Amino acid sequence: MRNITRLSVFALVLICLWGMYSAPLQARASGLSFETEQLVFTVQDSLWLFDGDFGFYNSGLRELDQAIYFPVPANETQSPADQVSVVIGEQQQSLPVFGVSPQGFWFQLSMQPQSYETVRIRYQQVLRENMASYVLLTALTWGKPLAYASYSLHLPKGARLLHSPFAEPEISAQDGWNSYYWEFYGFVPEANFEAGWEF
Repeated sequence: MRNITRLSVFALVLICLWGMYSAPLQARASGLSFETEQLVFTVQDSLWLFDGDFGFYNSGLRELDQAIYFPVPANETQSPADQVSVVIGEQQQSLPVFGVSPQGFWFQLSMQPQSYETVRIRYQQVLRENMASYVLLTALTWGKPLAYASYSLHLPKGARLLHSPFAEPEISAQDGWNSYYWEFYGFVPEANFEAGWEF
């Protein structure tokens, strides 16, 4: 019985890994590339609010219809994603979200040939401690640096950042928030986005 349980866990891990890596590999083969990301993280009460814009380019000569896996870390300090929203383009057209699990979800991306589109993803997580994380390293599976990446972290006024995801942020304080900002060109992540703070 114990061996069956171990086999089941092993199979589940393989499925999750395939989900994380197969979508970018299939996308690259079809002409889809991941170009930019502009992410905003906000800590509000006990919530981790995520708002991200992701730039995709379809270099193919055919219309693309591709499932994309979006990982969301969930553990003892932060809950699974809730109130997930995925929209595309200036008209904010909703994209189908499916396969939702505690560690992420899939969305269906459709693009015209030779086109660039911005996908906006939003969700929130409940925090149980003054720390949170976001998966950056899966960007490596797309096989090239991000042309542009920016990351903003907003903490309530009075909070002090203890652990920074990157060095030397631009820091500002306004409207009741302490804000930290990082900007990169030709960005290759070396670690996931992890932050810790105290009040």
